[in-house]
Amino acid sequence: MKTPIFISSAPHILPNWKQAFPHAVFYCGLPRQFDDFDDSLIFVDYMNLRSDDKRQWLDACLATGRKVFVLSPTPNLHEAIDVIKDGAIGYGHTLSAATLMQEMVLVVSHGGLWIGNKLLKRVMAALNQKGPSSQQKQNKGGVERFGGILSQREVAVGKLVATGATNAEISSALDIKERTVKSHITSLFDKLEVRNRVELSLLLNNIEISRPNSDIPSKLPAL
Repeated sequence: MKTPIFISSAPHILPNWKQAFPHAVFYCGLPRQFDDFDDSLIFVDYMNLRSDDKRQWLDACLATGRKVFVLSPTPNLHEAIDVIKDGAIGYGHTLSAATLMQEMVLVVSHGGLWIGNKLLKRVMAALNQKGPSSQQKQNKGGVERFGGILSQREVAVGKLVATGATNAEISSALDIKERTVKSHITSLFDKLEVRNRVELSLLLNNIEISRPNSDIPSKLPAL
């Protein structure tokens, strides 16, 4: 992946962005043309944008077919779900430390999704508080719909992953070693064709995601 591109309403590139990517390209405002973007990752900063502008900026960037990562000065779980469902491959804080931003790019450049562990746990907790959707009630929802290809232990681990539980918490809840938890989660990645914990958690909560530039389906069919 080439040098990232930042699009923001800020008058100049922010220090943490510059520190993370010294040669990053910066645009103040939405560019009129995207011809020179090649396959670069696009960071879209939501700072000072109204809701309609956020939608316009994200749609314009996604329309290029390039990978888009949304930054927000006030990350929240509803926006996180919305941008990932719409096709963004990441969602993070505008003022994230340079080292964290480099980690973000590393993850998404290898085909993963990024939300961040703290926000992911809040997203999963909120989804579980809402209870099963009408579709989940009609059909088997969550990890149970994959029971035909998962072992009973993988189903048990998957249910806890879907709540945002950490490996240590899963280990304690199921009375198994943490390395065994990691092994089961790796198996879940392989069997459900997801690349990381974020995608697994979203899938097990029946959240459909767009996967631009990917040969892996956004959501596997119910089994």
